[in-house]
Amino acid sequence: AIGDAQQSPKQCLSTEVTHPAGKCADFSERDACLAHQQDGAPCCYRGEGFGEGLKCLRQGDSQISWDTQPDMCAKTRGAQWEPFPKCGKLCHNRFAFEPDLTSKGCSDCFVDAAFGECECRVECPQGYKKPLTWESDHKLLTTCDAITGQFEDPGKCTPPDTGDRPCRIEHSDSLIFSDGCFNCKNDGKCNCDVNCADGFKVVGQVSEGPRDCIKEPYVCPPDCNWDKQANICKSKDGVPVESACCNEAKRSEVTQAKWSDAMPTCEPKCPNIFRQEGVRFSTGCDDCVVSDCHCSVECETGFTFFGGPLGTRECVQEKGKDPAFAPLAPVCAQEKPKSFECPVPRGVGLKVDGCRDCVVKDGDESVEPEDCDCAVTCDRGYLPESSTPAVSSSDKKQCNIIAKDLTSVKSCENLPRDACINSQDSN
Repeated sequence: AIGDAQQSPKQCLSTEVTHPAGKCADFSERDACLAHQQDGAPCCYRGEGFGEGLKCLRQGDSQISWDTQPDMCAKTRGAQWEPFPKCGKLCHNRFAFEPDLTSKGCSDCFVDAAFGECECRVECPQGYKKPLTWESDHKLLTTCDAITGQFEDPGKCTPPDTGDRPCRIEHSDSLIFSDGCFNCKNDGKCNCDVNCADGFKVVGQVSEGPRDCIKEPYVCPPDCNWDKQANICKSKDGVPVESACCNEAKRSEVTQAKWSDAMPTCEPKCPNIFRQEGVRFSTGCDDCVVSDCHCSVECETGFTFFGGPLGTRECVQEKGKDPAFAPLAPVCAQEKPKSFECPVPRGVGLKVDGCRDCVVKDGDESVEPEDCDCAVTCDRGYLPESSTPAVSSSDKKQCNIIAKDLTSVKSCENLPRDACINSQDSN
């Protein structure tokens, strides 16, 4: 972690929200209204308007009444986390796994040099011959690749011509090596087990499991000659070559260490993002990699599909990013039972008794008269028209659900709020 913020449990703190100043009455859009304040008071929005065509007014304005209460006012308080630590990406210290190299300070190097200087010192073990490209008895590395986090290849130290040699372990985030794999020599007596790391899946023909370190004769590079006088190996052009096996006199004695089986190929899995309420996914979604994925999703019974496609999913990986499912999870939710309030009856010649706060819930055919005290008759001097149901002074009325007429549009995208909730996609 970099900076003053500590790596520790964090609290969610209440904070004051500051909005830019503006004249509330100038705003007609909900989002713009709720993002401003006027004279220290938040702007308030009402979709049906406060009167005079105004939908946005300053909190406390005289035009806001009991009958024209705002839908919402700009928030004056919010929440935010305590400061998080700033984490710098470390270089991969692959030299910790190299049997033919020793390293110091390579585990504390950041990919971004702005976080601190890097002094990764690489040396050859005792008895090994240093690479010809080294100007001293060690190699100092100060940077690593900004994308992969890998240090440059410092070259390989040449092991002694005789004796047992360790098998090389190539550092990989995708593999886990058991303790017996380290310093495992080619005497065939090591106890090494290699498996895919958590979050990875083995692919291809090579399986996980035990490995042994065995001896294999060196194969001399083509067109190389041993210069006995200089005691080095040279190419036909006289360029020194780093290879102990060119010593023909010792060729039969020089062997290299080799794993009995190749290392497994492990691909990163796509994290299963479908563990959400209302979403049902197939068992293959827990084991998806880019090269092998069998995953499908749908909404659970009792949940409504609102968006995001259903069906099969692919595990994809963009350059420099972790693998992820595409498309993302569908939106499946249980709609809360809706309730609707019947408006108070109004009309010329009507006599209304009660009929206030009459509410019906979605799914109910009606609210029974005893649950809703509402009687509507013709006032004195009026009679019901012949086309209307007969009305008597004792008639009780029920509050019924009716289908709402929506405007058909070619696309719901980018519609204003009020138009959106009163429209339907004709496609």
